[in-house]
Amino acid sequence: MRQLAFDWPALAGPSVINASLPSFLHVIFMCCLTLAVPKQAPAKVWKIPLAWFAISVVLELMQLEFVGISWLAGTFDWFDILAAALAAAVIALHSSLLNNRSISSKPLSLAIKLPLILVGSLSAMGSYWDVSCDYPDKSRASCDVSPLYMRWQDIRTTNEVYFSAENANGETQAAIDQGGLIREYQGIDNPGKIYVFNQYLFVNDQLKGIHIFDNSDQANPKYLAFVRVVGATDLEVLNGVMYVNSFTDVVAVELTAPFNYYRTENVLPYPSVNNWLPARVRFFQDEQRIEIDQNRGMVVGYETEEGKRFFFWDVEL
Repeated sequence: MRQLAFDWPALAGPSVINASLPSFLHVIFMCCLTLAVPKQAPAKVWKIPLAWFAISVVLELMQLEFVGISWLAGTFDWFDILAAALAAAVIALHSSLLNNRSISSKPLSLAIKLPLILVGSLSAMGSYWDVSCDYPDKSRASCDVSPLYMRWQDIRTTNEVYFSAENANGETQAAIDQGGLIREYQGIDNPGKIYVFNQYLFVNDQLKGIHIFDNSDQANPKYLAFVRVVGATDLEVLNGVMYVNSFTDVVAVELTAPFNYYRTENVLPYPSVNNWLPARVRFFQDEQRIEIDQNRGMVVGYETEEGKRFFFWDVEL
């Protein structure tokens, strides 16, 4: 049974106790419920905790991976069995302290046994914390992931401007003559913001850079140049200079030859990357929260405990 849409507040205690407490309480509750049936308790009260302990063990074993019961989405844990055994021992000891007297010599009828077993089994299947989460590839795995970083060095050393030799105008041809890099149009992978300034059309290829077109003929814009800016999602043009964000930096590019490229670091705040994770997924390892190390670079994705990698955007590490 999968977890409901809400989360209960975490208990303040060791993680092993927090995880196994539901199994302990389940056995206690079902034993008390069985003993509460009027005039129907068995002659030997110790059989009640033994029976519910056995049922708990069977349901726990059904959560083993090789059993292959997909709808029972729990995780096998020896501590759950120990918690159930402890609860059964508590009930048995309590009964022994009450002189182990028989409440009734009449055994439980089948009409009483079946509802009790049904209630106990269904409640047991919902008494664990589902530690698996849904991922973009439709798989389910542990909710604990590790961050994937793109190094600042890789982000801040990609300061290239590429020009089209086929469609060069006066400014871009002058830049080419001064040693500018040449690369013809290769398409736009993730189109973002579109900006028009004078005869130029700027199209953001999200997180990769800015494509510049000659928009003199609006029906047939001609590709002029590509400014590579890792992390670009927005741009503005002011006084002949194009300003583009690069994650936490701001890049300025002059729109006249030789198209000089300037970068100002750490102008923008580091984003709250935890908000980009899928529901309930968290940066954790060995039950410890992983703090984002901003000095390592920008978090661009995450890796599951099984080794699968997912990226927030189409980026190249």
